[in-house]
Amino acid sequence: MAITKPKLPVDAAAFIAAAPDASANERAANFDHLPGARRFKKIQVTMTITPELLAQVDGQSARMGLTRAAFISTALYELLERHTR
Repeated sequence: MAITKPKLPVDAAAFIAAAPDASANERAANFDHLPGARRFKKIQVTMTITPELLAQVDGQSARMGLTRAAFISTALYELLERHTR
């Protein structure tokens, strides 16, 4: 019989904090209050944009600690909210 170490209970917060990208996760958590940042059932779409706009989107999403998709989704939600009132 093999000797194995007992499995210790995993504290989710400690596990996440130990991740290499923990600071990005913590920054992303600050955007949970935005309605567009909530998780819903989503549909994948394809879009074409200029390389310059994509570079701006990638730069801003990185600074905010969001994925490109989360940044675009949140931006679209906020734009629609502003123009449908």
